[in-house]
Amino acid sequence: MTVTHRDASGDTAPSYKPTLLERGLDRVIGAFSPGAATRRIYERQALQFAYDAAVSGPHRGNSGGLTKNSNPESQRARSDRVQLIWNARDLCRNYSVLNGAVHRFAQYVVPSINYKAMTEDEEANREYEDYIKAASANFDITGTNDLPDLCRFIVFQSFRDGDIGQNNFTSPDTGAPSAQLIAADRIGNPVMVAAENSDKYIGGVTIDANGRHLSYDIFDRSITFQYTKKATIPASNFFHYAHREDYDQVRGVTRLKTVLDECRDLYEVFTMERIAAKLNASIAAVVRKTTAGAATPGMADRAATGAGGNKGIYEARPGTMPVLAAGEDIQAYSPGSRPSGALAAYMDTAIFFIALGLNLPIGFFDMRKFGGATARLETQQVQRCIQEEQRKLVRTILDPSLRLMINHGIATKQIRPTQNKLGRRWGFGRHITADTGYETQSDIILLQNGLTTHGALLDKNGSAGEDLKFEDVASVLAREASTLRDVAESSNVPIEVIMGNYANATEMLASAKQAKEPPPPPQPTFDKAGEKVAGQILELLAQVGRGEVARDSAFYTLCTIYNLPPQRASELLGHTG
Repeated sequence: MTVTHRDASGDTAPSYKPTLLERGLDRVIGAFSPGAATRRIYERQALQFAYDAAVSGPHRGNSGGLTKNSNPESQRARSDRVQLIWNARDLCRNYSVLNGAVHRFAQYVVPSINYKAMTEDEEANREYEDYIKAASANFDITGTNDLPDLCRFIVFQSFRDGDIGQNNFTSPDTGAPSAQLIAADRIGNPVMVAAENSDKYIGGVTIDANGRHLSYDIFDRSITFQYTKKATIPASNFFHYAHREDYDQVRGVTRLKTVLDECRDLYEVFTMERIAAKLNASIAAVVRKTTAGAATPGMADRAATGAGGNKGIYEARPGTMPVLAAGEDIQAYSPGSRPSGALAAYMDTAIFFIALGLNLPIGFFDMRKFGGATARLETQQVQRCIQEEQRKLVRTILDPSLRLMINHGIATKQIRPTQNKLGRRWGFGRHITADTGYETQSDIILLQNGLTTHGALLDKNGSAGEDLKFEDVASVLAREASTLRDVAESSNVPIEVIMGNYANATEMLASAKQAKEPPPPPQPTFDKAGEKVAGQILELLAQVGRGEVARDSAFYTLCTIYNLPPQRASELLGHTG
């Protein structure tokens, strides 16, 4: 079978199959000049492409082919990953758009963290929650951050650098589990990464034949940028939080990789435009000399002599009287509009592409873009990204950290062992929303139809830093209602007047009070009534017969006062007709 390709004219030609000698020559050339070998391989393979998009035309760049895109952990990819860390850190420190976007993402993902124990023992749940609250406050080995702070650092730095590690060990002071965050450039030696030539040791991570992580090499860095190996940590004691886009990728790559060039251009263009705007604003007027040979030195002449050390510049001061020589004139300086509308349009377009590259809506960078129904779509997209990151945070950091703390608490008998000891629900505080009223109404409908719980809504709508439990909220609500009842009784003012949101409260409280009172003793029936009661009933029937008492009134009296069944009362009244 002959494989053909289509050339620029549309004709077909047979493909070229390299000989064994040529393939060997490619390898030799690649050892000394990878670029030359890549070009040879690409030009040969270009003859065998079956799709037009696989052929680079005169106005289209080269994809790099196999050597650039096959292995996500090639030597070139490893070196580029380290360089991307430095580029991302520089822009995040200096470019307001990028710095604000990454910080905002971390704050949205981790506004707060609330742990809810969900074992089968309610009393144990309270013990676990109190224990984890105290343990997580001291989980950072430095003693400067609690668990939510650590998680915000993890989200921020992994977004910027590509990955981050959590080294877990026992605190030498308390004996409790402690954590230390390891930045991306301290996992492996970034200076030596280009020299790595092993498929089983990638950027400080040792893996087995199946890609399972076995250990991590941790390095210390000095203030003079020297990296020295500190320890090799087994994977069981190290939580690796990475942003990976390929299944067989070992180290994460910054999420900013596709937007760094765009951000750099935007940052530099705006800086230059700002300098130009300052220059235009600094020039108040221009002195023009229209004729030569002025008899006396004027403003332009004195400026040209270098007066004040500024040749060609005359500094205007308030209240001065400029002296103009013959042929000189002062004209207002009218520069072009800076910055221009074209620059604003360029910046909007650049930020739009930055948002696309980060898989975030444009409104995430510019809240002015929010509006109407689009706002709900924007916030829903942001919420999807946030929830995806939160699930990853729970799986990679929170659940494993919880296991360490719970096991230590049980081992030291600070908490008791229970079935389903790791049962939990993690809450991350209030969700972002574009329409609080709409969202609240939806939550109420879900609650009324049994599709959510009070506890879940507390986790969703609680403010940052709050650790609300439903039983605590219910107790507070009960105390408030009791206080309102006491005030209403003492002041003889209905609760509805005091608090408008307590509709029918007086009626419901009265019913509850009546329900607690013992029921009145049952009235004797006519058949079992004593002589006195029987005489009263007979007298009532006689009054009906004489027309002194209405039949309906007598019927009501017999049923309610003397507790006769309606049928029996009707029978008695029938004899009076």
